[in-house]
Amino acid sequence: MCSETGSRYTGMLLLPLAIAAIIANLLLYFPNGQVLEPAKITDLVWFFHGFLGAGLLMLFPVLLAIQGTMGAVYCVVISSLGLLSGPFCDTGSGNYTYPFRNDSLEDNYLFNQPTWATCQEPEHIVLWNVVLFSILLGIGVVEAVLCLGQVISGLCDVYCGTCIRKGQIINLGHELGLNIHWTCFHLFPESFSLSLAIGQGVSLYIPQSAINATVEEDILLSVEYSCHGIPTIEWKYTSTWGVQRIVEWKPGTQANISQSHKDRVCTFDNGSIQLFSVGVRDSGYYVITVTERLGSSQFGTIVLHVSEILYEDLHFVAVFLAFLAAVAAVLISLMWVCNKCAYKFQRKRRHKLKESTTEEIELQDVEC
Repeated sequence: MCSETGSRYTGMLLLPLAIAAIIANLLLYFPNGQVLEPAKITDLVWFFHGFLGAGLLMLFPVLLAIQGTMGAVYCVVISSLGLLSGPFCDTGSGNYTYPFRNDSLEDNYLFNQPTWATCQEPEHIVLWNVVLFSILLGIGVVEAVLCLGQVISGLCDVYCGTCIRKGQIINLGHELGLNIHWTCFHLFPESFSLSLAIGQGVSLYIPQSAINATVEEDILLSVEYSCHGIPTIEWKYTSTWGVQRIVEWKPGTQANISQSHKDRVCTFDNGSIQLFSVGVRDSGYYVITVTERLGSSQFGTIVLHVSEILYEDLHFVAVFLAFLAAVAAVLISLMWVCNKCAYKFQRKRRHKLKESTTEEIELQDVEC
């Protein structure tokens, strides 16, 4: 699979995982939905492994694949420690402690559910921690695999070139009738070299032989030529889908644009063309042929790489982060309200129980 396709699907998977990790990390600050003092919250929660490691660092997986991998691994490590050490809770003495932190792997509370009753406050704190830390652990593992795949894909692009195989490039030269000698001794695929025979009477200069662009961008394939008389200029496009003629014209006359590129190409008298609203499918090799009246010709090649960036607009990122902050604020408010309602309900219930107990005692005294 080509790297741009992998990046697109990886980004689509990482976005919901990052949101889920942030929400799971947020819930860890409210054990069983209760608002507690910071000193009564499990210490490993304050490492922000869901917010940072598996959350915010996943917003830029294409650009920061290595950092994303490190963040995911960080989330996995902290989540594992959180599962093994257990929650910070009140065992009945009124003091908060870590009752399971010194357990061995064989006697660990995770495999001995009856011991969960050791934690009395907050209620169900053990189940709360186990579920949320397990979710974060799973998210971290999936994100680590996806980001590591991005790193490997990038390394493959560096050392192996584009998705076009060597045999296809050779076939490209054969189909176009070019005497192409190409080398793979360069580190980056954009810097490969094509040695072309210079036609007599025609010279062609390409200022930029490799162009990187993003989706929906307008691209100028710039060239300059010199020859005797008025030449015929032809552009062809070659990729894994085959060879396609784009346009053919003589300077000063109307260009003959192929149906596949209608309303997408603008020609210039110096031989350059402009492509409008390029897409990932436009990535490939663009070959220009300048042929003069006497039959001599010259060839040149420009490599275009179009990538799709999911988070190319900083405004979108800012809005998205503001949305996450708003969701977090709403969740915190709801949990605070629920906690207050539950507290008032328990108070009323205890008051009623106390009144009923007092009445029973008074009745017993009267009977006596």
